[in-house]
Amino acid sequence: MKRVLFAAVLISITLFAAPGRREPEAKLFHSAYIYYGANAGRVEVHAAQELARDLEKVFGFSPRVEPEQEQRGGGSGRAKAAVFYVGTAESHVQIQALVKKGIISVSALDPGPEAFVIRALPETGEVIIAGCDPRGALYGVYEYSRRFLGIDPFEYWTGKTPARLSGLEIPEASIREKPPAFKLRGYFDNDSDMLANFTGKKLIIEFELWKEMIDSLARLRYNFIDPFDTMGRAEFWNWPYYAKIFPGYKTDLELLNQIIDYAHEKGMMVQVSTSLGWEFHHLPYEHKCLSLHHQDWMNSYRYLLGNTPVGRADIYYHSPRDPWWDRPYRCRYEKALGIDSGRLHSRLLNDLEKLIREHNPGARVFCLFWSDGKSQWKRGSFQPSGMIDMVWADNGYGIFPDWPGDFRGHKFGIYIHAGYWRNHVLQDPYPSRIKESTLEAFRRGLTEYYFVNGQDFKHFILNLEACGRAAWDPQGFDSEKFYAEWAGRYFGKAGPLTMESLKSLHRASELAGGFANITMETSVALRTMNYRVPYCKNRSYMAPALESAQKSLELAGRAAALAPENAREIFNDQVLFPATIYLANLKLHRSVTGAADAKCEMLNPSAPPGKKIQARRRLKQFKSQAPAELQELRRLLEQGSGWEKWEGWSRPENFRKYQPPPTVEELKTALRRF
Repeated sequence: MKRVLFAAVLISITLFAAPGRREPEAKLFHSAYIYYGANAGRVEVHAAQELARDLEKVFGFSPRVEPEQEQRGGGSGRAKAAVFYVGTAESHVQIQALVKKGIISVSALDPGPEAFVIRALPETGEVIIAGCDPRGALYGVYEYSRRFLGIDPFEYWTGKTPARLSGLEIPEASIREKPPAFKLRGYFDNDSDMLANFTGKKLIIEFELWKEMIDSLARLRYNFIDPFDTMGRAEFWNWPYYAKIFPGYKTDLELLNQIIDYAHEKGMMVQVSTSLGWEFHHLPYEHKCLSLHHQDWMNSYRYLLGNTPVGRADIYYHSPRDPWWDRPYRCRYEKALGIDSGRLHSRLLNDLEKLIREHNPGARVFCLFWSDGKSQWKRGSFQPSGMIDMVWADNGYGIFPDWPGDFRGHKFGIYIHAGYWRNHVLQDPYPSRIKESTLEAFRRGLTEYYFVNGQDFKHFILNLEACGRAAWDPQGFDSEKFYAEWAGRYFGKAGPLTMESLKSLHRASELAGGFANITMETSVALRTMNYRVPYCKNRSYMAPALESAQKSLELAGRAAALAPENAREIFNDQVLFPATIYLANLKLHRSVTGAADAKCEMLNPSAPPGKKIQARRRLKQFKSQAPAELQELRRLLEQGSGWEKWEGWSRPENFRKYQPPPTVEELKTALRRF
C-alpha cells in the first residue's frame, strides 16, 4: 500500500512541476510479480497465469505468479520488480483496500458483469487489473495484453507475434470498461470438416486445436462454446459420403470432457444442442414421431444428462425440428391426423426444461428458431414455458429478414452467421452487415444471447472478431474503422489494398454465391448433364461476378508486394489464396453452366437459327476448356496457400459433403453424355 500512496504523491508533484522541466527517462523493469487474490478461484488464477505468459512473450523473463499473501515477504528483488494485482474486490484483499481508499472503483455491480478496471502507476511500476467478477478479471488481463503488449487474439491462426522488447515499461493507464450489451456470447462448432480433417483423426478437431480456438474466443470475450460437430452429428456416422472416406467414425467422449474442462478453466460456459442424433447415444429414428414417442425422447434426454458429457453443460438449446437432421420436423402419422407439431414440441420442451433444472439448477435453456420454428412461433402453436428463452436466427448470411413481434414474456437473443456453408472455404468479410444486424437486435431488445456460427473458424476470423466486438458494444462498434484496423494490423502498408481486395471478393460472393455455393451449382449442372438434360437458369450474375473476382485477385497481387515479409504466410492464406481459388472456381462454373445455357438455347424452339449456331459453338468451347479449369482448381486446392502449418487444409477430400469440387472423371463423363 505504501507503494500506491507514494505513487499518488508523485503524480501530484508531476502535475505541478515547473514548465520546461525535463521529463525523466521511462523506468524499465526486468522482472515482475503477479499477485492474485487470497480467495481467488481458478478463473482468476488462470487470468494471472495468462498475464505471465503474455509478459514472457514480449520481455523474455518469467514473472512470478503468487497469491497475494506472498507479497508480505518483501525482499530487494521484489522492490525492483513491476507488480501486477489481478482479481476482484471480493477475492483480492489488496484490490479491496484500493477500493476503500478511493484509488479505484469496482464492484460486482460497478461497472457491471464481466466489466473491469485497469489502473497503471508508472512511478511505482504497479498495475491493478480488477474485474467485477472472475471473467471480468480475465477480460481485463486480455485488454491489457492487447493494448500494451501487442498480443494478437488470433496469434495461432495468423502467426502474428508481439515485438520483443528489452525491458518492461509501465505506461500510465486508467481504463474503465462497461459491461457487454449481449449477456451470452458463444461460438458454434458447425460444418467444421476442414478444420477436423486436415490433421490427426478424421472428423475430429484435436484438443490442441480446440484449445487454440478457445484461447482466441476468450480474448475476443466470447463466454461460451458449443462443440456441436465434435459431439458426433448424425451425418458423420450415417451418410454414405462420410462412411466411404472416413469409415468407423466414433465420438471421442474423453476429448469432449477435455474441452469442457478447459472452457470452464477459462471462465467459459459450454452449450449443447438437444439433438438426439449423436453417435454415442441416439433416439431410434423410427421413434421420431412425438405424438407416439414422447416418453422415448425424454428417456434419451435422461440418459444423456445422467451418463454422458451432455450432463456437464451450462446451456442447452432446443430447436423444434427433426431429432437427428438439420431439417424441419416431419411425421406422416401426425400430418394425416392434423396434429399440430408446435404443441407437441411445446410439451416436450417444457418437460425437458424441468428435467434439466433437476439435473443442473443453474443451467440456462434456450429455444432456437430457424425458418420452420419461426413459422410455429408466428402462428402461435408453439408456446413453451416462460422459463425458456428464445433465439431468433438470421438467413445464414448475417441478415435478419424479419424480427419477432410479441416476445410473449420471453427473453430473446439472436443466432448470427460469421460464415455459412454456402460461402465456406474462404474469407467472406461483412463487418458492416454484422454491425447493422447486431445494432438492430440491440434496439429491439434481443440481448440475452448472441450465438455465432463460424464455419471452420480459420476461414472467418475477421467476421468472428467483428461479432465479438459488436456483441459487446453494438452502438460503439465502427465496422469500417475496425475493417481498416484489422487489415492494417496484419498487413501494414498493404492494409488499404487488402481491404479493397476482400471487399471485391465479398461482392463476387454476393453476386454468384460463396465458394461452396458455386461448386454446388456446378455439380447440379453436371448431374443433369449425365441425363442429357440442361440446367437452365438465369445467370446474369456471371459477368459482374467474374469482374469482381478478377479485381479481387488483381488487388491482392498489388497488396502482396507491400505486405511485410513476416506477414507473407498469413497474407497468402487469408487474402491471396482465397482470391485465387475463388476466381478459378468461378471460371469452371462459367464453363460448365455456360455449356448448359448453350444447350438450353439450342433446344429453344423460338430461338433463330443464327443464335442456335452460335450456341453450338459456345457449347463446344465450354466443353473443351472445362477439364483444364477443373484440373487447375484441384491443383490449387491440393497445393494450398503455401503455409506449412496448414498443409493439406484445402485438399478436396477434406471438404464437407456440401460441397467438394467434382473429380475430373466425373466432369468428363458428364460432358461426354451431354
